[in-house]
Amino acid sequence: MLALYLEELTKTYKLGFKRTPIKAVDSLYLSVPEGSTFGLLGPNGAGKTTTIKAILNLIKIDRGRIRIFGEDHYNYQVRGKIGFLPEQPYFNLSLNALQTLNFYGQLFRMNQSEIRKRSFHLLEEVGLEETSHLPLSKYSKGMLQRLGLALALLNNPSLLILDEPTSGLDPVGQVEIRNLLLKLKKEGKTILLSSHLLTEVEKLCDQIAIIHKGKLVLSGLTEELLREREKVKIHFKSPNKKLPASIKKLAAKTSQDGAVFTVETPSSKTNDLVRELIKQRCQIISIKPGGSLEEIFIETVAGYGN
Repeated sequence: MLALYLEELTKTYKLGFKRTPIKAVDSLYLSVPEGSTFGLLGPNGAGKTTTIKAILNLIKIDRGRIRIFGEDHYNYQVRGKIGFLPEQPYFNLSLNALQTLNFYGQLFRMNQSEIRKRSFHLLEEVGLEETSHLPLSKYSKGMLQRLGLALALLNNPSLLILDEPTSGLDPVGQVEIRNLLLKLKKEGKTILLSSHLLTEVEKLCDQIAIIHKGKLVLSGLTEELLREREKVKIHFKSPNKKLPASIKKLAAKTSQDGAVFTVETPSSKTNDLVRELIKQRCQIISIKPGGSLEEIFIETVAGYGN
């Protein structure tokens, strides 16, 4: 079953004095399987936040359809199955963490016993149990982000939508949140993750979609996309300080930084390239695997222009 399905989603804004129409999202199709962790990627202004707002029914769409667990997205009952963490959560800073969760738990119509039990559990999960009594005005940006994640999980949602969930967190905090998301994934939660931290997305997400200027430009299983673009980078020095023609012929991409040459090649051609480098009496400095999600993202976006 699909947790989320977007069909021809289109949203246009009218900007400026002349009310010039700008398509923020343009005929977007997305399918997010239930129980998966799905990465929604794109450069700034690509339409990610508009897409999330449309899913949450916070904006009116021009055209298209959004289905959440088979129901229309504007159905208030299905919206109760969603947890959401915005990039910059806002809170009443005079309250403490427990008071904040209690307030929102009442909005979810949870009983006091359930609110209290879930609150203590979630604050421990996100590492805020020892500071739960402090007013939020004493919290750092990273601590507020942790509280935002606890709030997104308060109603035990089936679909968790996270917009830059590790924003403001130090490296240790990022690892802790990643481990929590992996735990939620094992529990069967469906997670839609929007993030610029592509190394985190690569470790967490089963599938990704890259959007650019409101359009879908690449989607698929993360593992398959990485395997398709699996490369090897070899750094070496040439005895005559020139790139041998035979090496250039075997390489998919070449570059030079001073006396050091770098060649990229599909992993299947690595052995042939190394043999040729030895034959040409080149000094091999290093051989490194390539084909990261970051490289896929940059190549994909660059291929569609800025």
